[in-house]
Amino acid sequence: MKNMANLAKEKYRNGEIYVHYKYRREEIDRILDGCLLEDQKEIVDAFLQELDVAARRELDAIYFQGILDGVSMLRVLGALA
Repeated sequence: MKNMANLAKEKYRNGEIYVHYKYRREEIDRILDGCLLEDQKEIVDAFLQELDVAARRELDAIYFQGILDGVSMLRVLGALA
């Protein structure tokens, strides 16, 4: 199942939406770089990294729950023992 999640992430990262948000994040980085002092930038970078990790974990949890739900539905329908 972990491989399925990785393949789904890879497919998403090859799409237009991911490219758009990646570009936007780089743009925000450039804006913040010019507006913040070095110690402020470190704090903001740490905060953004923490948000990114939380978003990845949430995505993994949702993806795996979807798989579990799909297996449960197949069992209810009698397709799985």
